[in-house]
Amino acid sequence: MHTTTQLDPRSTGVTPRGLAAIVAVALLTTIVVAPIAYFVLLPPILDSTDPMATLSNVSSSQLQLRVAIGLLTVNTVADLVVFWGLYYFLRPAGRALSLLALLFGVAHTVVMTGAVTNLTNLLHMASSDLPAEAFAAQVATETDAFAWAWQAGMVMFGVHLLLRGWLLFAAGYMKKVLGIVMWVVAAGYLVDGFGQILVAGYTGSNPVGWLEVALPVWLIWFVVTSRRPALVTTRPDAGP
Repeated sequence: MHTTTQLDPRSTGVTPRGLAAIVAVALLTTIVVAPIAYFVLLPPILDSTDPMATLSNVSSSQLQLRVAIGLLTVNTVADLVVFWGLYYFLRPAGRALSLLALLFGVAHTVVMTGAVTNLTNLLHMASSDLPAEAFAAQVATETDAFAWAWQAGMVMFGVHLLLRGWLLFAAGYMKKVLGIVMWVVAAGYLVDGFGQILVAGYTGSNPVGWLEVALPVWLIWFVVTSRRPALVTTRPDAGP
């Protein structure tokens, strides 16, 4: 027998529409700030082949690096808000899978926090009174660690998106196309992440990452058009 479950506002302290609005804003924040930091601000600074050039770039562009660190920190906080909100938003479609998606999301943010720490270490070394040559090996280590942590984080995020996609597809209250879109985006992150980790000289990137915008757009539509007090699904395995 199928059972009907609802997203109870008492579980989060906000209504479903309020929760959707919070998640939409947080998602749009991550979609904007992370690419600016990673693709615009950091490439002119980090040189994986020349640690002394990296340290020189950090010294001459400290404000730019600080802005990148700040944006990535904002991204991490917004990610946590997204993972928290989507856990409750998608829990009616499958409590266990929603929890697993949350755990992979949290793991992603932990790894990303480590990557940001690598950048702050570079900033500290550039501000030191010691000769730059004294930090050559450590700069190379921090630069490589940032790159590896970023790709590992992308793999974890890709797994999170696979689970998110299944929950979106299975949820009776959401469009199945959103689940398919999340699977496509997840595949892009996984191919890119594993490509960087496993293939020497891999230079690809995720060409479908921008499709993530589909979910906040749908959530905004939900906020504007929905008048239901709760989200309903008829999944037989949905948790309370």
